[in-house]
Amino acid sequence: MSLWWQFIPYFLLGAAETFTNVGILEMFFTQVSEGMRALGASFYLLTIAIGTYLASALNIIVAAAFPNDLWVADNPIFGHYDYYFFLNAVIMLLGYIAFLLVTRNYEEKPVINADRDPLNTETRTHSNLSSASRAWPSAASRTGRAIELRARSIESVARISLASAGGKDASHVPEAGLVSGRGEA
Repeated sequence: MSLWWQFIPYFLLGAAETFTNVGILEMFFTQVSEGMRALGASFYLLTIAIGTYLASALNIIVAAAFPNDLWVADNPIFGHYDYYFFLNAVIMLLGYIAFLLVTRNYEEKPVINADRDPLNTETRTHSNLSSASRAWPSAASRTGRAIELRARSIESVARISLASAGGKDASHVPEAGLVSGRGEA
């Protein structure tokens, strides 16, 4: 048996893992509540780590079960890699059957725009907090914001200097934005 026969299962495994990662991350960001998204993604990565350890345990179990007939030998010509890959295929088939049994009763949660869902207060609150950064501000609003910030800093420096120079109360100095509607003093 040629060593190149390993290309087929490893290629299929790599393609399957790529498509699985995309689907699972999409599920965690559309079907899981906002506070549990990172936890779900971390559990997914934890299952990958556990799967790697179980694959190492499978190597040890196979080597202990067949000490005279090595499936995974130092020399690939003398090993029975075909038995080992068929065993992995059977394990994946059992995992697929378990997946079908678990997902048979799964109902997909509809993805709703946060602005249209009045009952989802968690998403609506997050949406309200992040609505200011959804789009780039226009040039006019950036200019107006810069004028407002400059006026506030000038007024705060004036309040501090008045309070420190005379020891008087600087509360009579108007706040920025109260002198005119656009923050211009």
